[in-house]
Amino acid sequence: MKHKTTKLYLSPQNIVVLKHLRDIGPMTQLNAQVNFGIANLPARINELRTMGEPIKTQVKVENFHKYASYSL
Repeated sequence: MKHKTTKLYLSPQNIVVLKHLRDIGPMTQLNAQVNFGIANLPARINELRTMGEPIKTQVKVENFHKYASYSL
């Protein structure tokens, strides 16, 4: 029986996210959306984790608003 293999590749958005995390530092959903037009950062983070990137999530609270900050 043959198994289907899915090739994992870095999409242009994944490249932007990974480069930012490596070169600049933590990234939030707001930062990704405003600066790079990435509407669904958690999906990009999940894809990068699936590819083996050790991305950490830190939940932060400011002015009663909770958000995630992602970093390497």
